[in-house]
Amino acid sequence: MASAPESQAYAEVNKKWKATVKVLLGVEAGNLAEYQDWISRRESPRKTLRSSKSGKNVIFAAEDYPDSASVLAFDEVDFFKPYAPLSINDLKDIDSLISAVSSRAAFTGNVILGNSKFVERCANLVDCFFAYDCERASRCKYIAHSAQSVHSECLFGSSGAGYSSFSIKTSSSIHQTRTIEASKCDHCSDVYFSHGLVGCHDCMFCFGMKNTSHSIGNLKLPPDKYLALKAKLVAEMGEMLLREKKLPTLFEIVSSAAPDYSLMKKAMAAYPASPPQKSDMATITKAFSETMNVVLGKPRPNLPKYEKWLLMHTRKSEPARSCASGVPLLVPEHTDFLLMPKDRLTSEEEAEFLGTKLALTPSEVQQLSLKNASKTLSKIAYLSPDFNVGNCRNNPFCQVTFDSTDCYRTILSINAKQAGCNFWCRDSEHVFGSNEVRWSEFCVKCYRCEKIQRCYECDSCWDCSDCLFCHNCENVRDSMFCFNVKNKKYAIGNVELAREKYMEIKKAVLLQLNAELENGTASKWSIFNIVAR
Repeated sequence: MASAPESQAYAEVNKKWKATVKVLLGVEAGNLAEYQDWISRRESPRKTLRSSKSGKNVIFAAEDYPDSASVLAFDEVDFFKPYAPLSINDLKDIDSLISAVSSRAAFTGNVILGNSKFVERCANLVDCFFAYDCERASRCKYIAHSAQSVHSECLFGSSGAGYSSFSIKTSSSIHQTRTIEASKCDHCSDVYFSHGLVGCHDCMFCFGMKNTSHSIGNLKLPPDKYLALKAKLVAEMGEMLLREKKLPTLFEIVSSAAPDYSLMKKAMAAYPASPPQKSDMATITKAFSETMNVVLGKPRPNLPKYEKWLLMHTRKSEPARSCASGVPLLVPEHTDFLLMPKDRLTSEEEAEFLGTKLALTPSEVQQLSLKNASKTLSKIAYLSPDFNVGNCRNNPFCQVTFDSTDCYRTILSINAKQAGCNFWCRDSEHVFGSNEVRWSEFCVKCYRCEKIQRCYECDSCWDCSDCLFCHNCENVRDSMFCFNVKNKKYAIGNVELAREKYMEIKKAVLLQLNAELENGTASKWSIFNIVAR
């Protein structure tokens, strides 16, 4: 059994873990460390390297950083360190620039920003308190073994949770309270082992339902009957958790028995299939060309030509087909979507339709338990990898979309428009080939950045503009190949130049990049391959 780390972060999170288990399952759980093999199983990229300065572990919330790179922990960075001037006359092309700045270039991990305190084994946190073994979270408190969470508290083993509280093993869900194994749910409370619910409360083992309550296996019950059956099921869950230090996941349950399609096929005979939506690729292609012109100085009207290159450091989607109709689907590499059993997938519209038609019988609900759930649920458990919330229009080949328009091949678009080939593009426009870019515009191949404009191949930058090949920079303008600095302008390798000289070198860099793109489908240079020990 793993022993609990002695830290204030762990101690406080451990208290909330026990309180959350008590609220959800009614039992007195052991320490969080006893359950970490179960609770820490989340599908989130992470990489740990050794600091080139101290040798201590440095956590990155992505796997893009090469093992050969120089590495620093965030608390080891001196943002105002003076650097010797570069030999300007030797800076003639990208190779010479990389050679000149290589000794001052390092990737920084263990990034904790804003008003954060009491965090341990975490990376890429903003304004978080009492966080343990988490990454990519903002404005959260009392969270452990979780990723990609915002405005939440008391989350454990969760991924993609927003505005949620008191949740265990919840994924891709927003506005949740008191949930365990809730998948792709929106504005729900007191939900157990359910998928695709909207506006529901007091539901267990439900699928594809909207605006309902007091339901088990999609069967609505009188409140007193529901509470009695819930008490029985929750007691079973609590006993299993204490005994085995884990619970099965929702997807493990529904994939353990072969699907029974009989009721689904009968229901689908009355499915009002709508015609496929037409996509306006012209708008998106125009936006890409405009973005390339703004960022690199030359329009590129052929978006498909560069698609593979743009997607290189984002997230993939796997093809699948609906078991109800055979229509093509895409399953995103996001939270636990790729763990969905392929023989139970449907489109979002089909899943919602089936949620109104399929339910367990009263007898089946009465006898339902964790032991027989796989077999019993086999005729109603259908899952959808699509997730569209709010005003979503013209988003071809996108998955997990919130209030976004004119986006292409993007996973997790939130208030985005005229963007493509991204992962987690939030409150941004004219962004292409990027991963976790927020509140930004006119950017190409940027990663984990906020409030940036007209940037190319920038990583972990904040409030920067007109930058190329920069990492961990803040308030940097019109600069290239800068690492771990603040408040620079017309800088190369962290050293400011005269504007005229800087623009001369930038012109040569853009000519070289555009020549590559003109003659091929990609550029060989990336922020991730220009740094080595």
